[in-house]
Amino acid sequence: MSMFFVQHGIALDKSVDVDRPLSEQGKQNVKNIANHFTKQDLNIKQIFHSGKLRSAQTARLFATILNIPKVQQHDLLSPNDDVNQLIPLLEDNCMYVGHLPHIEKMVSRLLCGNDNTKIVQFENAAVVCINRYEEGDRLSWMLKPSML
Repeated sequence: MSMFFVQHGIALDKSVDVDRPLSEQGKQNVKNIANHFTKQDLNIKQIFHSGKLRSAQTARLFATILNIPKVQQHDLLSPNDDVNQLIPLLEDNCMYVGHLPHIEKMVSRLLCGNDNTKIVQFENAAVVCINRYEEGDRLSWMLKPSML
């Protein structure tokens, strides 16, 4: 069973658009990452996002390219939400699209039990896959736009 954690794509600055939609580069990075996975069977059944425009746009791009029919807002994926509230609600084979510092803290909490220990360094549109086992969660892989 896998879980996928994604930092939203690069967004426009607040001074350009207060809603902070994805920039053209942000859209392209998300598309590049998603297209990389079209040849793999990730078995993602649903994508959750924070509800912020940049997160929702990132989720919809992944859903369109990977043909994932269920995309839904989740109340516990905002930048400063408590990761401990989300952990019991995590579902296997789902993607969670969020923001820093939350998504980084979530991965750290799952992998080492401490959300203040920085295990991975995200970048916009990066995806981290964590596999769940009886003995605990393990980092399976990470893919960043800078790696493509």
